[in-house]
Amino acid sequence: MSPIAFMTTALMERFSPLIAPHGKAIPSGFPIDFQLKASVTWKVTASHIRYKLSSKNFNDLGARDTEANPIYLILMCLPKPEEHWLNVSTSHLLMRNCCYWYHVPCGSATTNTSNVTIEIPRTNLFDVGSLKALLTAARTRCGVV
Repeated sequence: MSPIAFMTTALMERFSPLIAPHGKAIPSGFPIDFQLKASVTWKVTASHIRYKLSSKNFNDLGARDTEANPIYLILMCLPKPEEHWLNVSTSHLLMRNCCYWYHVPCGSATTNTSNVTIEIPRTNLFDVGSLKALLTAARTRCGVV
């Protein structure tokens, strides 16, 4: 897999694979956009992670045109005790717990005024394999395999 650039804007972040056709790294043109949330207010079931997402954020994530590149929610599920979130030393950086990814289908909207409880399949663990799969899906949507 090629290196990945990480970019940020006010509303979203972006992973973009890099290519180096002439020795200089440039974005490939097949990025994935995401919004990153970190929370201690998630709940786990046998098959899902339940999370209350603000209605505004839900509607923002679902507002894209159905032909557009999707935007994903990446939820960092933190343990409740703040002192367990991060362990840093000169030899390691340990973050607890893990991240899950979720896609609000384009055109989705809620009339709820405060929040929407989303259910993220536990199979949507955000790891290197899922990042590669999401980046491959972005290329496939554009007809590039």
